[in-house]
Amino acid sequence: MPFDRRLALALLVILLALPLAAAYISNPLILNAGWNEGKGSLILVLVFIAIEGLDATYRLNRVKIAIAFLCSAFLSFVFYYDPRSLQAITQAGTYFGVAPNLLIYSWHEFWVTVAYLSLALILIVDLTGLRQFRAFLFTLTYTTLTALVLLLDAIFPYDELGPLQSIVPVLVSIATGIMKATNLVNITSFGNTMLINAGGTVKALVVYWPSAGVHSFLIFTGIAVAFLLKQKIGGLKFVAYTVLGALGTISVNIVRIILLAYYTAYYPAQYFQSFHDVIGEILFLPWLVAFMLIVHYTERHFSREKSSSLSTGVIQAFHGFT
Repeated sequence: MPFDRRLALALLVILLALPLAAAYISNPLILNAGWNEGKGSLILVLVFIAIEGLDATYRLNRVKIAIAFLCSAFLSFVFYYDPRSLQAITQAGTYFGVAPNLLIYSWHEFWVTVAYLSLALILIVDLTGLRQFRAFLFTLTYTTLTALVLLLDAIFPYDELGPLQSIVPVLVSIATGIMKATNLVNITSFGNTMLINAGGTVKALVVYWPSAGVHSFLIFTGIAVAFLLKQKIGGLKFVAYTVLGALGTISVNIVRIILLAYYTAYYPAQYFQSFHDVIGEILFLPWLVAFMLIVHYTERHFSREKSSSLSTGVIQAFHGFT
């Protein structure tokens, strides 16, 4: 039967939030950890669901609600007792060549993200139906790409994934040039290594593709394409917006490298990891919102101009007829 959209959306968000709440109760630090160490990146799924769910149509009954609650409760149980509940899957990574130090990080978080994506898919199909997939394009794209990047980081850690790592020296070189030109940091670099003079002490900062923000570039590109497709933007405008998104994301990643180098030069080393874990999301999310707003207002401007031109043409044609 049709259901009040706001109540149905609230139910969907609550059921997806329950596993994260269970994880937080079990370990309050789990949502603050780095992108490949905790569940903080999954909070964005709730944000996307809350936004996209406004456009969905819901058809609920008692059976569907009961199924949704059971699925959410099951994953909440798994997340509460994690990592013990996923220990067998985590240890299985050794058979796929995952480095021992990454079993509890990228490999483990990959399966956590897959489990959460599975719950999101089940809830969307259960509460809205198969035809509503397009309404949740952001949510599914973001979660799928996050899982993919975690898998790549687990199987090809550090600089083993050549195509992605090959971008890093270019970004490092540009960041180094900017810091030298502005006298921000006394620095030199070669390849993906930065040598930073911190008050007479030389510190080495080795940058791998996740630290350079390449993972956020992949995720952003997927979200941007999903956004443009959802807005039914095609042709040259699609290409132009995609290039804009790519250039903007590369710029954000260069800023990230500069900030990491600056922090290395002027702040105690014991706080670096905490800064490293959060700076990417702090920079990435505002840029994502800014990109969507740029596209939205640009398209609205073009739409108004087109409507104005059409109205003027109709008036001129009418006068010509009379």
